[in-house]
Amino acid sequence: ALLMALEKKIGELVIDSKELGYTKPGSYIYEFLSELNITSETSKKLIETIDSASLLLEEGNSGETKAGVKAKSTVSRLETIRDMLDIIFKGGGQNHAKYYSFHVNESSRQTSGDSLQVFGKASRTLSWWCFNPGLAMEEFLKLGVRSIILTSGTLSPLDSLAMELNLEFPVRLENPHVISQDQIWVGVVPVGPSGHPLNSSYRTRETVKYKQELGTVIVNFARIVPDGLLVFFPSYSMMDKCIDYWKNRNHEHSVDDSTIWQRMCKHKQPVIEPRQSSNFPNAIEDYAAKLRDPSTSGAIFFAVCRGKVSEGLDFADRAGRAVIVTGMPFSTPTDPKVRLKREYLDKQAKPSNKNPKALTGEEWYVQQAARAVNQAVGRVIRHRHDYGAIIYCDERFVWPNYQSQMSYWLKPYIKCYSKYGEVVQTLTRFFRDKVCVDPKEMDSNDSVTPPADKCLPQEILSDSDSQVVDLIDNATMHGQLKEHTLKSMRLKKAKIADVSSQLKHNVESRALTGNRGQQSTPPSKRSTIEQACEKNEAIQERCGGQESTTGPAFLKL
Repeated sequence: ALLMALEKKIGELVIDSKELGYTKPGSYIYEFLSELNITSETSKKLIETIDSASLLLEEGNSGETKAGVKAKSTVSRLETIRDMLDIIFKGGGQNHAKYYSFHVNESSRQTSGDSLQVFGKASRTLSWWCFNPGLAMEEFLKLGVRSIILTSGTLSPLDSLAMELNLEFPVRLENPHVISQDQIWVGVVPVGPSGHPLNSSYRTRETVKYKQELGTVIVNFARIVPDGLLVFFPSYSMMDKCIDYWKNRNHEHSVDDSTIWQRMCKHKQPVIEPRQSSNFPNAIEDYAAKLRDPSTSGAIFFAVCRGKVSEGLDFADRAGRAVIVTGMPFSTPTDPKVRLKREYLDKQAKPSNKNPKALTGEEWYVQQAARAVNQAVGRVIRHRHDYGAIIYCDERFVWPNYQSQMSYWLKPYIKCYSKYGEVVQTLTRFFRDKVCVDPKEMDSNDSVTPPADKCLPQEILSDSDSQVVDLIDNATMHGQLKEHTLKSMRLKKAKIADVSSQLKHNVESRALTGNRGQQSTPPSKRSTIEQACEKNEAIQERCGGQESTTGPAFLKL
């Protein structure tokens, strides 16, 4: 009855503008709920009742029966209400409400899981949004946590992040990459082959000229880049519009009768990221199969920033030789949550608040887009022997305020090209040189895997360090290495045997498929290994047999 009353009350709110919705300060939630007799005191009784009801439903309906499945979904909905009451009446106080906004909007679409949705003639959603992520971090401090270590490839710029999380972070580290300069090509491409600017802002992205130019640019890169090519769009709608246009049209200056899409498919077989996440595994399998197809020079994956492809997938080696970013993935500025977050930050950044470093709404808005781009470009270089290209196809990436938001490891390699011809020339040379250095490629891996799935032996295998492979292959050296490893690091025999056998099996399978040239250790490498072993013995002697110090010395070697 209480939930029905809440639904009725949300439905009675007067929404003047569908676009703006109904917005009040965060503290309004207490006034709104008190009319239904939901207060700090009664919420405790409600939470107890929900907990008892959830327990009763779970006890009576275990198993995969129809009733059991229904009970599970009911429990999850009840727990959503419980969590909301927990957050609203946290600690019995109302101090945290100033960091929140009360918002109700009307929509025909299904909304995300962070809100209470009411179905009727039109669907209404009540949201109570927190705009201060520092609140969650305060909880850690109250628990007396000694250290908080935050690691990610997309944290920069660090100052504003630390400010948002409301923690000092006295230790801050931004690392360069493990790769060398000749393993990466990073370029900003402001214009296409016919000199037309590439700019995916809302003013130009719908124009025929822009879609033609971008299509021709991707056709050229599909020809130059070997194996796998990833193309990221700012949104699904932008991707769909471009692909629809390319399938039906050609560039106005082209002498070829085929469409832009057909020209792309001549060089690489296409795969498009599906909107439905349930179809995603099939798309990944399709991409891997097309990469292995010897009839073409690889595959091209059209994807979206902030989508499944851009986050957490491992496009190592052949699976991703280049990534093209077609624009900045700005959130919809009219989205109520985005609009209210910007207003909240602008209020915090006012001079009267005496915080000169405070982040403005506009700065936060650009940073969110830049972080999504950094996430996407991180798909390409996945280990120290990998190589690839990162291509920014939007003239706005020339601007210093956009470049300052890029990942720290990328900045030394960025080059802005004023002429399209230079891009083609230098990129062609980059890939030609890589093939000349190692015609069989450092690793012929063409699988796409989430990084979390990798266990130690696979990482050793995919690291493609020929010296390790050669060592294992040579019985004498293998014996020496194993002996030193056991002396220095006291590793269990079982572990050594397990990794060695997997490595040996991998070497044999690679020899069969012809991925690795000769198996025997070259003399030059043998001498290097022998020197390393001799040095290691010398260190052990100097340490006077103290095994505790030989481990670090061995690792240093």
